[in-house]
Amino acid sequence: MMNLRLPEAPPIYDMGWGSALVRALSQVLEAQIGPKPLPRFVKARLPKAEPWSGCIVYLVDGTNNQHLIVSDGGAWRYPDGALV
Repeated sequence: MMNLRLPEAPPIYDMGWGSALVRALSQVLEAQIGPKPLPRFVKARLPKAEPWSGCIVYLVDGTNNQHLIVSDGGAWRYPDGALV
């Protein structure tokens, strides 16, 4: 009986086009998973809350060290629920 050995296929990341593809995909994933900067506003320039329901922004001139605010669809609120 003849013993046939097939050559091992190189992993995709070692192939010419594969390594570029894997690099590109990892860069896209890293960009999507990494931290995102929040839009920054001063209180006087906040947009209307209605179209931004569920969104978070950074309030540059927040008081008592409260800088993150959330739109509930009707108003901008601090995380504790107080109105901005």
